[in-house]
Amino acid sequence: MVLLPPRPRLVLLLLLAAAAPLSAAPVLDDQVKAAVIYKVMLFTHWQAPAQPDAALSLCVMGQDEVGSALPELQGRMIGARPLKVRSLGGRASFEGCDALYFAGPERHRLPSLLAQVPIEGLMTVVDCGVGLCASGAVLSLGVEDGRLVFALDRAQAERQGLAFSAQVLRLAQPVASP
Repeated sequence: MVLLPPRPRLVLLLLLAAAAPLSAAPVLDDQVKAAVIYKVMLFTHWQAPAQPDAALSLCVMGQDEVGSALPELQGRMIGARPLKVRSLGGRASFEGCDALYFAGPERHRLPSLLAQVPIEGLMTVVDCGVGLCASGAVLSLGVEDGRLVFALDRAQAERQGLAFSAQVLRLAQPVASP
């Protein structure tokens, strides 16, 4: 058995103690998912609004942890436009929304709502949980192998009049529309 002098032994113990929480830490923080939504929005090209400095609205339908973290984005800038975050509760009116996050329990409603009311210029967003899902959303978030991944459904985005910069497309995983 090799005994280390007290100082290196202390350093080794501190390193081991610091590494232990890494394996027991939660996979992802919901604020990180909210930040990814914001970053993708930064690299999304919407059609020019009637008023160039009008707020860009991120609407939240339903409630979950990610949806609870989204209001922290309020007031951040997307280009020259401030971001406005608002809750829709259970209502299905998307009027005035530029992006729409479907909270976990509401995710199943997305395909039928889009079939009934196709809305041009609306970025739809879902959190799939573990893995990615073909939900019909423009942006899907998921966790694979302990990492946050996201997919952009380019066909759905095109139908809704949205485009993305090459920077975000390189990072995203493609998903076929359902």
